[in-house]
Amino acid sequence: RALALWEVLARSHRPTAVVGWPLSYPALASSTVLVSDRFFSAEGSDPELAFPADLVQRGRLFRVDTNSLDPQERARYAGAPEFVLKAHAADLWRLAIAQRLLLEYPQLQGGFLYLPGLSTLSRNYYGGFAAAQAGKAAGQEERLAQRLLIAYLSHLDHELAGFWRRM
Repeated sequence: RALALWEVLARSHRPTAVVGWPLSYPALASSTVLVSDRFFSAEGSDPELAFPADLVQRGRLFRVDTNSLDPQERARYAGAPEFVLKAHAADLWRLAIAQRLLLEYPQLQGGFLYLPGLSTLSRNYYGGFAAAQAGKAAGQEERLAQRLLIAYLSHLDHELAGFWRRM
């Protein structure tokens, strides 16, 4: 029943971009540019997946899947289940779209970017990570959890620092 923050900013004439934020479907003219959360899981060309609607087709061009990860990225997650690679690739896709929007819309004054990979990895590995960090457990599972979460956080830190510099 309340406006989203990007809608408030739009009413204040502050151009904003929204990429993948939860509950951002349907993508209406409530911000400068919006790629809804459903865009990343939907197939087809529903025009309400993005605003302006041409972003639906253009956004698909930036798709990153696990097969397109370079060997260095794959090596970072050696021994990880496939869902870890999928979470990493999904966040790279969202980042690629957000970076493209920064180039296309230099007037942007605000942005909302949702990267769900961190919650996916945290939900699955934080317990093992914390145990390994505290020295309470040195089993193989805890060491894997620690390595994977550190690898993901390092990746995220690097990507977001580069994104921030471009802004």
